Amino acid sequence: MKTNYKKVAKLLTLLVTSLLIATASVQAYQALMYMQGSISVSSKTVVWIKDGIEDPDDIVTVTIAGIEPNTTMIFNNTDF
Repeated sequence: MKTNYKKVAKLLTLLVTSLLIATASVQAYQALMYMQGSISVSSKTVVWIKDGIEDPDDIVTVTIAGIEPNTTMIFNNTDF
């Protein structure tokens, strides 16, 4: 049986290329899946404004955790 060296070279090139792509994909997946970071949460003071005037007797300290960055939260007469 005659060996066609062009086809063998093409097949080996495709195999090596696919192994390189697979290796890069696994490394990217592991880098993204096992990424670690830290989140700091601080408490803010919420001041209720009634008729355009700050109500000094109704000040509440609230701690909010687990919200996305650039998220606006609106509270309307919420009873806790």
